[in-house]
Amino acid sequence: MRYLLIAISFLVFTSSTHGQEPVSLSPSVRTLVAGQLDLAGRKLVAAKLKREIVLVSFFASWCPPCHKELRHLNELEDGFGPRGLSIFAINQFEHYAGVKGAEDRLDRFLGRYAPRFSVVKGGEAIGKAFENVQRIPTVFIFDQTGAKRFHFIHAQGATKMNPTIAELSAVLTGLFRSPQLQ
Repeated sequence: MRYLLIAISFLVFTSSTHGQEPVSLSPSVRTLVAGQLDLAGRKLVAAKLKREIVLVSFFASWCPPCHKELRHLNELEDGFGPRGLSIFAINQFEHYAGVKGAEDRLDRFLGRYAPRFSVVKGGEAIGKAFENVQRIPTVFIFDQTGAKRFHFIHAQGATKMNPTIAELSAVLTGLFRSPQLQ
């Protein structure tokens, strides 16, 4: 019985990406992200997706672990942004289950955390492009070649809600030490 439950849990957890290639910042994914408008209605800077290390985080204002995540992203922007890190936070599932007042809640959330990086509205196409995002927070880090170097998904029932600032910083520090950036 225990093994059956483990197998079912594995299938449920992996079904969202089953049969799908791991995401990279391929030209089509870069075009999709660069085609988004930030929440202020400005076009994203496509050049940042071509030459820099990129962190992509999926979030929603109603998600408690996402509050901590936004604080981490601001710290990372302060520490690594000047070195060439591009951060894109994608607001996914904000209107989950038809919650009323979602736009006002999102505005309050962004006012509280004052992100110092690009924040865009997500959707089905962008979620699918990133390994069919089904859970938040979900975080990806891509190196300067566009290869995925880190991936975190907040799994249902998990005790770990989001990656720590130490984990993210360690990955980024290693990438910035890469000979490709020298």
